[in-house]
Amino acid sequence: MLRIFDLTPDDGHALLAPLAGPATLVTAAAPDGHRLRRLLNTAQAATRHPASTSPTHSEP
Repeated sequence: MLRIFDLTPDDGHALLAPLAGPATLVTAAAPDGHRLRRLLNTAQAATRHPASTSPTHSEP
């Protein structure tokens, strides 16, 4: 399942894409390091506890 995280347009965006096995690819872009770190932390938490987070958008 492809997952997209975007807090607000100014905060940046992150994409989680499952890979073969237990791996997940995380791609993120943000206007500064602080916002990028927040997106990466959110993505990391989502990969550890998928049921506890609610992404803003999901693709089948």
